[in-house]
Order: sequence, then C-alpha cells, then structure tokens
Amino acid sequence: MKASEDKLLSWIYVLSIITLAAMGFIAYRRHTTFVIDASFGIFVMSVAYYFRKKIIFSWEGALVSTLGFISNTAGAVGIYELSYNGIGWDKALHIISTAGISMLVYSFIAHKSKKRKVFSKLGIAVAALLIVQGISAVNEVTEFIGSRYFGIAQGMFGMTNALNPQNSQFERFDIQWDLIANLLGSVIGLGYIVIKNKFVKISY
Repeated sequence: MKASEDKLLSWIYVLSIITLAAMGFIAYRRHTTFVIDASFGIFVMSVAYYFRKKIIFSWEGALVSTLGFISNTAGAVGIYELSYNGIGWDKALHIISTAGISMLVYSFIAHKSKKRKVFSKLGIAVAALLIVQGISAVNEVTEFIGSRYFGIAQGMFGMTNALNPQNSQFERFDIQWDLIANLLGSVIGLGYIVIKNKFVKISY
C-alpha cells in the first residue's frame, strides 16, 4: 500500500473512532444497546488498523466498511427509524457493509495469491462473494440470538426496526431480505473493484 493510502487509512481510523466513541456515549446516556455496537466497532477497527499492512489492501473497502459501522451505531440517535417505501434503514446498512467487506476480501485474496496465481480474477471474485455471504449468514444468526434470547432490538445484534412487520414484508421476512441485501451489496462492491482493476492498474 502506498504511503498516501496508509495516511488516508490513519485519518479514516481516527475519525471513525471518535465518531463511534461519541455514538457510544450517546447510547450510554440513553441506556440503549448501541453501546455494545459502538464498543464492538471500535474493537474491530482497532485490530484491523493495527494489522492494516498485512490485511488491508483497499482503502475504498476500508472506507465503505467504516461507513457501515458508523451507520449502524448511528442507531443511537434514531437512524433505524428511517424508511423509504417500506424499506427500513437496516437493508441499506446491509448493502453498505457487505459492499465494503467484499472489496476488502477481494483485495486480500488478490494480494495473497498474486505470486502463486492460484485464482483468476473471476475466481477471486467468486471466492470473495462466497466468503462474505458466509460471514453474512453468521451475522443473521447473531441477530436472531440477540433478539430472541437477549432482548436486543436494533443494531448489529438485533432484528427489530421501526417498521411494523404486519405492514412491511421487508420486516416480516427480515432474514430473507437481509440475505438478498447482503448479496446485492457484495455484487456492487465486487463490481466496483473489478471494473476499477480493468481500467486502473492496482498493485496488491
């Protein structure tokens, strides 16, 4: 990774940690479970930043993934109450998060396999897609467990939004639509990075 990109990652990290800490403080004052989301986000991002030279090879993926963490934790200020035509904020969040993670996974596999050339570009994209969908499926399980057994409503560890399940199929079939949103996010993220690689020579 170039020095300029590493500096950009540093700025992304610092600003995101400040934002997540602020959201966590608000969540703590309001006695909501988003303090868990904020703490988890800070932990994951700190670990990723510490090992960035070994695992992060796409600053765009890092940026979009960071937006996913922030957009989720913004539930502390009520962002999960937003919806458009019956589609809750949660679905947009799934698209954003999986797009970012897909870019990170693609670039990581591309970097690790460039010497041995184990995968073609298409193979890397398919592998990244499958890995991210697997991670997404595990996340759906944690959402169910959080809601069903720990009473967590909204956020990374809950299933509830502001929409009434009786009036919105996106909430009535929450898990199914989450998986569709995850797939769409991965396609968008991988589509972007594959197209970029076609027109801009990227050194992983």
